[in-house]
Amino acid sequence: MIKLVGYETTLLDIAGAMGYPMNLAQSWSGNDACHGWTFITCDSQGKNVTVINFSKQHFVGTISPAYGDLASLRNLLLNDNNLTGSIPDGLIALPQLQVLDVSNNNLTGKIPSFPPKVNVKTSGNLLLGSDTPAGGDTDNIVMERNKI
Repeated sequence: MIKLVGYETTLLDIAGAMGYPMNLAQSWSGNDACHGWTFITCDSQGKNVTVINFSKQHFVGTISPAYGDLASLRNLLLNDNNLTGSIPDGLIALPQLQVLDVSNNNLTGKIPSFPPKVNVKTSGNLLLGSDTPAGGDTDNIVMERNKI
């Protein structure tokens, strides 16, 4: 029986929201995500996930609320995939978050109000930032929100 260190269950929940992509299933082995799990970077002590870089992986599915359980997460890079749904409100509570890049997906709904220290990249999501249903008037849609 494999005993997971702690955050691995959260990472598996995240992968589940994207249909357990094959490249994760093939590369995530062992019971410690800080030692060899592709797309995951941890702090210098190897105890906390600080970066998840799923950029340009052709992932489909949704952004899991489970990301909000990774209190040490600094950079969450989900850009250039085919993610749908909304940005979970729980991400605004991540105390260390500095960069959230969800650009070039198919996200919809409101953009949560992130703290000013978070650089939020949302361009390329035609219906994000609006309550307008698909096919509706898109003249006033927010295309990008960057905070430094």
